[in-house]
Amino acid sequence: MLTYCGWQGTRATVLLGGSMDDNSKQAIVNELVARGVNRETAEKLAREKPQECRRQLAALEFRALVPRSQAASLVVAIKQAWEVPAGMDATTASRQDRMTASCPEGELGGEAECFEELGLEFPSLRDAEGLRPWNPRVLDWWASRPGRDAAAVHAARFVLGCYCSARTWSCGRFDLFEAERAWDREARLVFLEWIREYL
Repeated sequence: MLTYCGWQGTRATVLLGGSMDDNSKQAIVNELVARGVNRETAEKLAREKPQECRRQLAALEFRALVPRSQAASLVVAIKQAWEVPAGMDATTASRQDRMTASCPEGELGGEAECFEELGLEFPSLRDAEGLRPWNPRVLDWWASRPGRDAAAVHAARFVLGCYCSARTWSCGRFDLFEAERAWDREARLVFLEWIREYL
């Protein structure tokens, strides 16, 4: 039997493992690492300049950076508090802030392990980025990459939808009928087990 976290009906009970401040800083670390920053540097920046980290991460989509130089440029931008590019509101929240704001409290879901476990039940997600450690934005980015296996995309959509159904994810919304066509027997059984437990 799959045991994830406390659910009531179809909504997760909020079970945060640490303070919101701790979770926010860990989310910053995870995103910086996903952008190529080494973990030690990411932890130091998240600890000393959390707001600037959010600001510069939000500015990335407005900057034309070569992927190879992105991590180094990001670190310098945070340390030197670069001006945000033209066309970006300096007060724009980071993607993580926008995601949190779009999710009603009851659907934030709680402990990361709940969603790691759910995702890893799907064979197509066992090598996915963003599951371990849990980082929904990284998983969304991973599932949005061109050429990604359809079964993996549908599994990621399902897990992200469980985390926050109010958010419009880049990889798309979960559609049961499309997923059923792409999933193998094992993936369908994971979904059916979830249905039996939580609906």
